[in-house]
Amino acid sequence: MRMKQGVVLIGVLVFSIAALTSFSIPQSAQSNQKSYKISEIYKSYNIDTKRPVYLEINEIVSNNKEAYIKFYTDLVGDQFIAETIMNESLKQGVAVNLSFSLAFNESRFDPKAINENIDEYRLVSSIDRGLFQLNSIVYKDYTEEQLLDVRRNVKLGIAHLKSSLDDFDSISSGLMSYNAGSYAVQVNTVLRRTRQYARDIMTMQDKLDTDVNSYFADCVASQVLVAYFK
Repeated sequence: MRMKQGVVLIGVLVFSIAALTSFSIPQSAQSNQKSYKISEIYKSYNIDTKRPVYLEINEIVSNNKEAYIKFYTDLVGDQFIAETIMNESLKQGVAVNLSFSLAFNESRFDPKAINENIDEYRLVSSIDRGLFQLNSIVYKDYTEEQLLDVRRNVKLGIAHLKSSLDDFDSISSGLMSYNAGSYAVQVNTVLRRTRQYARDIMTMQDKLDTDVNSYFADCVASQVLVAYFK
C-alpha cells in the first residue's frame, strides 16, 4: 500500500512540475518552503481562506501571464490572438474574460470574419469586420485591411467595449450598447436578440471566471506539493 501511495505522489509531482513551472508564487511566500501550507500562500495573495479562492480575474492573469497564455491559447486556438486580447484588456482595464467572451460571440475568434448588415430594402447598409466585428460606418476612417489587422482590431474593439461600459451602470447595458448603439439602450428600443446577445456573453464570462479561479487554485495546490517534496 505504501509503495502504491508513493507511486501516485511521484506521478502527481512530475505532472505538476511539467505543467505549472510558469506559475509564480508571491515572493513573500517563498521562505521556508518545506513547511508550506496552502493557507500561507493564500495569505500571501491576501486571499480569505474561509471562502473559495477568489481574486480579481485581471489581477490573477496579470500576475501570471505566462501560465495564462496557454489557458487562453487553448480557448482561442491561436497564441498571438490570445496574447493580444489578454494584454490589451489588461492595458485598458477591461475584464479579460469579458473581452474574450465578446470576441467569441462576435466572430468565434476568426480574425478575418466579415458580416454584411442588410437593411429593410435588402441592401448592404454596413459591414462588420474582424475579431470584434468593427462596423464600417463607425470606423469609416479605416480601410478594410486596417480593420482586419489583429492588433488594431483588438485595440479598437476593446476601447469601444470600455467606452460602452463606461456609459452605463451595468455590464448588460454596456454590451447591448456595443451591439446596437447607445441610443437604442437609452430609449429602451433594444431588440430581444440583442438582449440575448448580452446574456450569452455574460454567461460565457461567468464560465471563464470560474475556470480561471479553478486553474489558479490547481496551480497553488500543485506548488504546495512541489515545495513539500523539495
